[in-house]
Amino acid sequence: MAFEQGMTLDQNALGAPPQPMGGGMGGSQASMAGFNQWLSTLPPEEAEALRAAMASDPDAASKMYQNQMTMANKLRETPSARGQTTRSNIYTEANPLEHLNTGLSRGLGAIKYGQAENAYEDSEEARRLGLRGAADYLRSAGMKGV
Repeated sequence: MAFEQGMTLDQNALGAPPQPMGGGMGGSQASMAGFNQWLSTLPPEEAEALRAAMASDPDAASKMYQNQMTMANKLRETPSARGQTTRSNIYTEANPLEHLNTGLSRGLGAIKYGQAENAYEDSEEARRLGLRGAADYLRSAGMKGV
C-alpha cells in the first residue's frame, strides 16, 4: 500500500496486528516490539512513509474520526416520525415504514459511532506507539553519541 499526500492513517486499514495484552511493567515494551516487528514486514519505503505520515500530521486521524462521530450522532438524533393534520383537521398517523426508518437510522448511527470511537482509540494507540518508538530511537542514538 502506498501512502499519498492527504491520506489519513487507520490502524485497521493498514492491517496492523492486534496489540498484545501486556499487564504490568513490560506491556508497553511488548506492544512497541510487536509494532516494530509489524513495521519490519513492510517494504522499507512503506515503513518510512508510515513513520513520516504518523509524524507529519498527528491530528489528521483524530479530526477524521471526530467528523465520523459527529455524522453518526446526527443519525442517532434522527427525529421521530410524526403524523400530519390536513386542512380539514383530519389527523393522519405516520406511516409504519417511517417509524422503521427512524429506528434503523438511530441503530445505524449507534453502530457507526461505536466503530468510529474504536478506530479513533486504535489510531491514538498506534500514534503513541510510533512516538514512543521515535523517542526510544532518539534515546538510543543519543547514547551512542550520534
